[in-house]
Amino acid sequence: MVRTAGRLTALGLGMAALTFAGCGEKSDGSSATSGSGSSKSGPTRVVFIQQNSGNPYFDNIAEGFKAAGERLGYEFTATGPSTAAAADQVPLIQDQIQKQVDAIAIQASDPKAVLPALRQAKAKGIKIIAVNSDQIAEVRDAAVTPVDFERVGEAQLALLGELMDYSGDFAVLSATTTAPFQLTVIDHIRRLLASDPRYRAMRLVKVAYGNDEPQKSTTETQGLLTSFPQLKGILAPTTVGLPAAAQAIATAGKGGRVALTGVGQPNQMRKFVKDGVVEKFQLWVPYDQGYVGGTLLKGLVDGEIEGRPGVSFDAGRYGTQRISETGVVYVAPEMTVFDRDNIDDYDF
Repeated sequence: MVRTAGRLTALGLGMAALTFAGCGEKSDGSSATSGSGSSKSGPTRVVFIQQNSGNPYFDNIAEGFKAAGERLGYEFTATGPSTAAAADQVPLIQDQIQKQVDAIAIQASDPKAVLPALRQAKAKGIKIIAVNSDQIAEVRDAAVTPVDFERVGEAQLALLGELMDYSGDFAVLSATTTAPFQLTVIDHIRRLLASDPRYRAMRLVKVAYGNDEPQKSTTETQGLLTSFPQLKGILAPTTVGLPAAAQAIATAGKGGRVALTGVGQPNQMRKFVKDGVVEKFQLWVPYDQGYVGGTLLKGLVDGEIEGRPGVSFDAGRYGTQRISETGVVYVAPEMTVFDRDNIDDYDF
C-alpha cells in the first residue's frame, strides 16, 4: 500500500511546519475565513473544529477547507482549543450551535466527550462530518479520512521492521490515550505482532504518550532511551511526536543507532532525514482532506449530495470521490514514504 514518490503537493500550502499537535502558537478560537457563498438564509457557514489550536497539521487541513470555500463560495472558519484534553472542544461546539452555522467538520479529541454536544448540533439541522478519523459515526453525516486507517498500522510496522531488520525491542511514542487514530494504529500493530511471523523477533516494550505536545513528547522519548538502553527502534505515529523524538535521539547522540520512523511532515523532518537521524517516514497530504471535506459539506448543506454509503460526488481537482459502505471517504489510496531521495520534492 506504500508508495515512495507520490504527487507533488504544490497546492498552495502556505503554513508553518506541520504536526499532529504542532509547535506554533495560536490563540483559542483563532480563525481563517474565506468565501461568501449563499444558501436559502444567507451565506453557507462551515466551521472546522480542530483537535487543538496551534497545530500545523490541522492548519493544513484548514487551508484545504478554505480553498474549497473560495471555489464553492462558502464562509469558512477554523477554531480549536489550546489543548487536546477530552472535553475542551465541547464549548466550541456549543458556541457554533449558538451561531447557527450550517456545517461542522471535527477531529474529536475524545468522541464520548463531544457526542452530546454534537447530537445537539445535529438536532438543530447542522451537517456534521468527521475529519482525519471516523470517530463519531453515531452523529456524523459522513467522514473524510486520508487513508484507510486499518492499513496505517500495517504500513508503519512494516517500515519500522525494515529499518530494524525485523528484530529487537521497540517502543511506540503515541499522542493521547484517547485519540481514535492512535488507538486504531496501536491496536493493529499489537495484532500484527501476535499473528504475523515476520515480526516474531520484534518486541514492543512500551507505549509512551506525549499528549501531542512537543515538550512532553521529547521528555517521553528521553525516558524511553534511558529506560531501555537496548532499544532498537521507536515508532511515532504522530506528527508532533516524530520530530520531537528525532530531536531527542539526535541530542542523545543515538542517530543511526535507534531506528526512528512514524508519520511526519517533510518541512519538519527534512533536517533529521538529511542528518541521518531518520531514514524514512510516512504521511499523506493533510490539505486534501479539507478540500474534499469542504466540497462534501457544501453539497450536504445544499442538498446536492446525500450523506449515505455508495454516493459519489465531484470534488473538483480531486475528481470523483465516493462515500464507502462504512460512510467514509478515503481521499488517498495509500501513504507516501519520504526519504533523502524525494523529501525536497515536497513543501508542507
